[in-house]
Parts: sequence; structure tokens; C-alpha cells
Amino acid sequence: MVEYDEDGKPVRMVGTYSDITTFKKTLQQLELSDKMRIEPMFQSEFLATMSHEVRTPLNAIMGMLHLLKDTELSEGQLDKVQIMHDASKQLLSVLNNVLDFSKIESGKLELEAIPFSLDEIVQQVFSMLAVKAEEKGLELLIRFSSAVPRMVVGDPSRLGQILTNLLTNAIKFTDHGEIELIIGVKNTDKHVAALEFSVVDTGIGLRMKSYQYCLTPMCRLKHRSHENTVVLVLDFPSAKVWWS
Repeated sequence: MVEYDEDGKPVRMVGTYSDITTFKKTLQQLELSDKMRIEPMFQSEFLATMSHEVRTPLNAIMGMLHLLKDTELSEGQLDKVQIMHDASKQLLSVLNNVLDFSKIESGKLELEAIPFSLDEIVQQVFSMLAVKAEEKGLELLIRFSSAVPRMVVGDPSRLGQILTNLLTNAIKFTDHGEIELIIGVKNTDKHVAALEFSVVDTGIGLRMKSYQYCLTPMCRLKHRSHENTVVLVLDFPSAKVWWS
């Protein structure tokens, strides 16, 4: 408050002073926190929407290609249609991965628990990757432990995606030799079995000191190792990873 004399000149001022530096810093931190929280939400919603929008015409393309395969085609035409169909399936798998990522970010990912044939899922994955392996002269092998149940309850789609990603990576970094998928039982508890999936290849391998970077997002190791065998074991129930 300012007091003035008869001539309108200030003669006295009374007021209070408060340091709001801390308040301003706290407000800025809150605004930054809200921005960091909201942006991933919009990103996840955008990815989910785009994934659905693209999958709709892609499913139509795959359906038409499936019908086209049943028509009278020459051997060369049938091979070309099969290549287009396989490429569409791979693109659909990528879109599914994007959609799953957006669901994880938004906390909406739900795993199915339905009965399915383990042999059927593995055969589907191998059939889709057989062309890639054959082009590089690689042999794809499957080894089941005798204790592995053939009918299980779980999420066949997610399992198929995981196996496809692991085997695709193995094919990419293996120039000659073979790639083997080994399926065993880690432990059992009454009617629940923890299955163990191992991918063994004769590719470039990794040095022991590089293993810590293997599961780092967006990280790619540039060195090439002379070690020729790498095993990745995923324990799906507890989401743990072992390398040997």
C-alpha cells in the first residue's frame, strides 16, 4: 500500500515480501510431470488407432489372396501369390506387435487363456519362416522334450509372436548351418507346467561381456564374435531371461 501527500507524491509504502522461487520450481516440475504422463498416452492411442486402421484393409488383402490361391493358377503364379500372402502375414505380425506395445503402455494388455495345440503353433511359425531359412541354406529343427504336454492353456497368439521374433533374429544373424528350437519343461506344479523355449543357432554369437546389452531397447551390438552358439531361454510365467 502506498501513501501519498497533498501534492500526489508517494511518502510511505507498506507491504509484504514473499519468495515464490520454490513454488515456481514446483509448479514447473508438476507441469513437466503431467506432460511426460500425457504424451505417452496420446502416443499409445495413436499407435492403437493406426494399427487397427491398417489391419482392416490388410486382412481384406490376405483374404483375397487366400481365395486367389484356390483358383486355377500356373505354378509360377501360385508361387507369386504365396510370396505376397507370406509378406502380408509378416506385416500383420508387425502391426500386432505395435498394437501390443501400445496396449502395454496404456496398461490394457490382456493375455488370453485358451486351450491350443503347441505343435500347431510351432508348425505355423516354422512354415512362415521356412522360405527365409531356405533362401540362406539354413536348416530349421524342432526338438520337443518327452515331458512337454502337446495341449496347453495360454495365449497362442503371443507365443507365436515371441517364437517368430526369436527365430527371425536367429535366421538374420546366421549365415550357414542350422537353427534349432528346443522346447522343454522347466518345472511342474500339479496341473501347471513352466515351459522352456530355447533357440540355438550356429550364427555369429556374442561375447559374454555383451550379454548385458541384449535386452536394452533400441540397442544393437556392432561387433562380430567368433563364438558360434548363443542360447536364449525365456521363462514365460515369471518373465525371466537366461543366456548361456
